Amino acid sequence: EGRFLVGGLPDGVYALSVSHPRLRTTGVRTNETRVAVEALNVAELEVWTPSAETLYERICRASSAGEGEGAVVGVARDAGTGVPVPNVEIEASWSVRLGPGGARGVYESARSDEEGRFAICGVPLDGPVQLRASGNSVAVRFDPDDYVVWRDVPVGSSPPPEPPPSG
Repeated sequence: EGRFLVGGLPDGVYALSVSHPRLRTTGVRTNETRVAVEALNVAELEVWTPSAETLYERICRASSAGEGEGAVVGVARDAGTGVPVPNVEIEASWSVRLGPGGARGVYESARSDEEGRFAICGVPLDGPVQLRASGNSVAVRFDPDDYVVWRDVPVGSSPPPEPPPSG
């Protein structure tokens, strides 16, 4: 339920805010709430985060969500160290059905920012999507389940080397 208790604070006024890596990835900053703490005082506060629909509107300002579309956001990360990688092209691809027996591939991309963050809008909510860093052979495959889906993408990964021939 997300309940928390902060105890043992001396009297005073404190600022309370909520933070989460996913919110930071989308660029969302939550407001601080001021709390006055007095001896033996228990204060109940309610904090909230934006809905997926609100996040989509904030992330994809230039485009409006079409029916059944969402966004994927994440961080491009070095495959070995997990450190965010800036200025990497992240590619998303999926198939669109054109009728009986027909389909065409769709491709969108975005470049990671100075903190490795990226956002790709217009991703369908009704089928599998693949994400990969440009030039990588390894893709992250997922089925979107909300207007905004978080997926980090490895950068610099490659298939495992072939075992040496025996004999």
